Amino acid sequence: RVHHPSDRPQGGRYRDQRGGYRRQDRIESRGQRDGGRPQRQPRRNNQNQPPSRPKPRKERTQPIDREAAETLGKSAAALLEEILTKMDMPGQVSSSLNQDDNIVLDVATEHGGMLIGRKGKNLESLQFLINRIFVSGDEKDTIDHILIDIEGYRKRHREQLENIARAMAEKVKTNSRALRLKPLDPQERRIVHLALESDPDVRT
Repeated sequence: RVHHPSDRPQGGRYRDQRGGYRRQDRIESRGQRDGGRPQRQPRRNNQNQPPSRPKPRKERTQPIDREAAETLGKSAAALLEEILTKMDMPGQVSSSLNQDDNIVLDVATEHGGMLIGRKGKNLESLQFLINRIFVSGDEKDTIDHILIDIEGYRKRHREQLENIARAMAEKVKTNSRALRLKPLDPQERRIVHLALESDPDVRT
């Protein structure tokens, strides 16, 4: 939804189908922000809350052990392949480390549409399951997160979000009116923030 800046948001948080929370992201021009922020409904015990920003990532107390992470990635890939086979949706899974030192499991399969699901819900469920198994206890010292991608879905989704964010930023600069994106999960919000952080004329 697109809101006029004088509209008052109703809480700003939405519970998704997995029980997590999504927030609306706000894009506004820096000049508009400096000239005065629209008044909001005061919140109980927190009337002067600053604008929402993605939470900073926790600093690791020790660097990633890449060899241990690669071993863990291979184990996670093998288990995911076994799960897909038992679901009668076989596929080949390869593991790697991305630039954030997270394990990425890439799935090549003929059943991509079903495994991804509507708006990526099935993919998110698979990823949640794998992380519950492998990123807990002692393994949390090895890796922070395991990402699963199926047939390049996440890359396409990221590019789509970045394009939407840039297009809305141009509208904000043209019309001098703040706009709101649809409710996003934390990972999607981070993509939007990173896409616009280098633009000196807008802020999120």
